[in-house]
Amino acid sequence: MIRTVVTLYRLPSGGHVAVGDLERALVASREALGLRPSIDVLLLMVDLARAMKQPRRAAQALVTAAGLTQDPRQQKQLLIDAAAAWEQADEPEEAIDVLERVVREHPDALSPTELAHRFLVLKQPGRALTAGFAPLMAAKDFVGALKLADAESKTRQYILDG
Repeated sequence: MIRTVVTLYRLPSGGHVAVGDLERALVASREALGLRPSIDVLLLMVDLARAMKQPRRAAQALVTAAGLTQDPRQQKQLLIDAAAAWEQADEPEEAIDVLERVVREHPDALSPTELAHRFLVLKQPGRALTAGFAPLMAAKDFVGALKLADAESKTRQYILDG
């Protein structure tokens, strides 16, 4: 007697997919998206890509979903999540592009400190300083501004040392 064991993966959206069927589910999602673009299908694709440990696919779907949504709050969160997925996919240029889009389209999405930190992680010390230093100084958060300037200096030195 042959027994088949099926492992189900619980998606963050609440659904279940058999682990062996993740690729087929992703293909079916792409086909459905081709017939009728939908935020729900894109979010399913994000869940599937994450389950398959494919952050690049997840990031692409998140950016596409951000372009489709009419809800500014949802768009903001989708873009922030996309930037993180691009970072995870080791695609810093893409992450920087998405973060710059967040700054342009949703200037209050991240605090100056959070934004500066994200740019430092992406080895963009000058952009981190621009994004965080002036707002921290304006808010009279001198300790935060000093910490940011120090982190910028250390990151710049790290980049130069290779």
